[in-house]
Amino acid sequence: MKIFILICCFLPLTVCAYISEKDLYQYTVLHSNIRLINQVVSSYMLAVDNKTQWMAQRFHDNISSVREDFGEWYAVFKAKYEPKAAEFAHNLNLSEDCHQYILDGLKENDLHKDQLKNYTIEAIQSWSAGLQEVYGKLSVTRLALASIEMEAYRCGDLLKKSDDTLAYNCTRKALEKAETIKEKAIPEIYEEAKDLIKIHNTALNCLHQSIKDRNMAIFYDSFRTDDWLATFCSESEETDNDDRLVYHTE
Repeated sequence: MKIFILICCFLPLTVCAYISEKDLYQYTVLHSNIRLINQVVSSYMLAVDNKTQWMAQRFHDNISSVREDFGEWYAVFKAKYEPKAAEFAHNLNLSEDCHQYILDGLKENDLHKDQLKNYTIEAIQSWSAGLQEVYGKLSVTRLALASIEMEAYRCGDLLKKSDDTLAYNCTRKALEKAETIKEKAIPEIYEEAKDLIKIHNTALNCLHQSIKDRNMAIFYDSFRTDDWLATFCSESEETDNDDRLVYHTE
């Protein structure tokens, strides 16, 4: 009877100690390898994220500079020449061409404002779409890695089973999934990052090229407009209206 009681007392200890320290160590090594893979992939994603942040800053600076420069020029042009349009409209000593020249300039000023708005919107939309592609890929990868780490953690429930291979095999499968994600995700993220660099550069190049093609900088050169007005719309030079008309039609 005493022997039976003694056996019963040690039975739980026998079950609890079924997992050896060696098995437990191998189990922890697998966990460490999973976290190492997660760290490698996360470090790569952080590098991509930092590069993306740098490009975002450059994009922001470019767009802000364009808005500031041309926004200021638009306002200055409007403030300077709108009063002249009203003045020329009632000045009988000046050719009608002078008034029309100012009106055309004000109309072109508004046109450039709308064009610039459209160009910047197009650039921003393109950049935004590229960002979402990269951020989507990064988010999906992080979620997959976190899911695998949680899966490996739940394998620990199998440590209580009598079969000492269950927890190890379960964690091993999780590790293999992590390795697969690493092999697949890093090249895919690399391609997404390359595409984003191309989108960033193309968006800014198209913006600046469109501005150049519309000769906006030349248009807002006030000396050009002022020289024309000084030459053809000065009341002291009003003796030769026909010459002014010929110049205008050319």
